[in-house]
Amino acid sequence: MDEPLSNLDAALRIEMRTEIKRLYQERELSVLYVTHDQEEALSLATRLVVLRAGRLEQTGTPEQVYTQPASAYVASFMGYRNMVAARVEEVDGDPRRVTVVAGDLRLRGTADPDAGLRVGSDVLVAVRPEDFVLGRAGVNDVNALAEVVEYHGRELAVRARTEGGTVLHFRTEKPVTAGARVPLGAPEERVLVFPTEQLLGTHDDADG
Repeated sequence: MDEPLSNLDAALRIEMRTEIKRLYQERELSVLYVTHDQEEALSLATRLVVLRAGRLEQTGTPEQVYTQPASAYVASFMGYRNMVAARVEEVDGDPRRVTVVAGDLRLRGTADPDAGLRVGSDVLVAVRPEDFVLGRAGVNDVNALAEVVEYHGRELAVRARTEGGTVLHFRTEKPVTAGARVPLGAPEERVLVFPTEQLLGTHDDADG
């Protein structure tokens, strides 16, 4: 199936997505499904494959690809909206733990130990909007100014900017107004660090 739901309205897409999954589960069918929609890929797949320009970027269960993206490209495709260029400031004895600096941001995160990151390496830092915590977290604390606040029902989607000009996106159920100063934090295991050479490109050639 090649993006069979792309021309349907939102409500019908959800209904048909559930029906497709019911059919292949009940009949024990093997289905090859192509989509650029992250939510669609996660909800329908038992095995997820991310392609980039015809090349395999990552394969695994939906949970594996969602929580452990193998590259900056996969991270961006799977919803890590905050992608910040930075430089490695410190590498711990554990090569998976690195501290990076991006303008006025100083963040501690995790990296693939096989990436060979060292002090001075150029990197991309990836954080999901939902992984930022509104309020001091005691680690990776950031001060920002809320610029745009979107109401999404039970939560707000907020675009904020640090004093150094870095744009960050976060989601929260707490009240936030545009123009308010907001303290943010993020657990270090939710801050992923990738080599800069894993260029993002566009997602027009990415399939799930």
